[in-house]
This record gives sequence, structure tokens and C-alpha cells, in this order.
Amino acid sequence: KAYMVDTGKTLVFAFIASDPDPSKIRAFLRDRDSAYSDDFIGVMLDTYNDERRALEFFVNPLGVQMDLIRDDSNGGNEDDSWDAIWDSAGRITDTGFVVEFEIPYNEIQMANNDGDKTWGIVFFRSYPRDTRKQIQNTPNDRNNGCYLCQIDKFTGFANAERGMDLEITPSVTI
Repeated sequence: KAYMVDTGKTLVFAFIASDPDPSKIRAFLRDRDSAYSDDFIGVMLDTYNDERRALEFFVNPLGVQMDLIRDDSNGGNEDDSWDAIWDSAGRITDTGFVVEFEIPYNEIQMANNDGDKTWGIVFFRSYPRDTRKQIQNTPNDRNNGCYLCQIDKFTGFANAERGMDLEITPSVTI
């Protein structure tokens, strides 16, 4: 199950990922953008609704973040060198795992227009066991080379505003 809430300043997502055998859930505390072999859930946001590019936000069952930019105009390449600042948490339960995450609107690249916006959104789960299964809210025709052309459209997000392109993030290295 996937839930999405627009708070006016952020998008909040919650996922309940049931599993018939929770002991087989793959989840490790890892560095950011390195949990691709784990179970994970997330969203893909085509915020320009141009069916060419999407922002991807994925989280493993322990809250490890992965964020990427998908470029369908270039064969569906994904680039994880982009890092947004967002919050996530996850935990394994007796019936699977739950994950919550919150993405501030100022971290999301989008068209600069007033009022309601239409975005393509995919709710996604990667389920690796003997084979890797991918579960999503929209069917995917593998004979169609344009993945983002096939995703569901959602309208709303009237309060979403572009953030500044400059961010100063203090850090300390010892």
C-alpha cells in the first residue's frame, strides 16, 4: 500500500510493504545511493509532465536513501550523482516493512507555473528474492521504449513552488 499527502510545503509518502516471509527481506545499513540490491520502495516524479525526465526517490526497509534522475530521452539512463535533502525512516515488521519519507518542494525541480500541476507519478517496489520482481501502480509495456510515457498522471500540488538552484549545506569532515 502506498500513501501520498501534499502538506503544502512537502510531499509525504508512506508505504506498507507486506511480505509472506519477512525473514527474506534484504536490508542493510549502507551508504546513500548504494542499497540497490536490497528490498526498496519509492516514487518516480515526472514533475514537468514532459515524459522525458523524472526524479526518483527510493528507500530501503531501514531508511537508507537513494535518489536519482532518470532520463528517458537518453535511453532510460539513471544518474545517482544528484542528491536532494529529504527525510526518510523505515523498519522491518512481523508482516513485512514500513517506510515513510518526506520531500520538501524546494528540493523538487518543476515547471514554474501557478495553480494545479499535473505530474506523472510511479509508486514502486523492488522485491528481490530468487528473481527480482518490480511492483508498481502502472502497467509497463516492454515493447514501448518510453517508460515515462506510460505512467499515471496526478493533478494537484497547487502550493508547490520551485526552490532556489543554490543550496549551502554545511558539513564537517574529521
